[in-house]
Amino acid sequence: MGDFKMSKVTEFCIAECERQNDLTTEAVAGMVEAWYYAMPMNENNINEVVIEIIAHMIKPENNAKGYRNTPVIFSNGESGLSYLIIGRAMENLIDNIRYMTPLNFYKEFELIHPFEDGNGRIGAILYNVLTGTMGDPQIPPNIFD
Repeated sequence: MGDFKMSKVTEFCIAECERQNDLTTEAVAGMVEAWYYAMPMNENNINEVVIEIIAHMIKPENNAKGYRNTPVIFSNGESGLSYLIIGRAMENLIDNIRYMTPLNFYKEFELIHPFEDGNGRIGAILYNVLTGTMGDPQIPPNIFD
């Protein structure tokens, strides 16, 4: 049997799932699938439907119904955006994508925290789409410190 070399993308997805405390075969496979789905995209392709497809690929059992409909509290004790206004907030975020840096988009997406689960992984994919680093994945900065 020959040497097996994991791709940078697979290594990144494994590490990202581990950072998000969801290191299961299903979680890694879902993120890899979502990554390759998003790989040919750029800021012009990012819209709510694409983001919902990525979310469903990453956590189908939690994100099947779209945006979350419950409150969220981050590990630092702060609350996420009210679930009552996620739809409008996401519309605004997408409408303004061309005026934002990749880091600002990522930060706003994470603060909206639109899905039940997998927001960090979704955000990492979107960040890499916007920075043009899908072939050489970059860890987004930790915005919650």
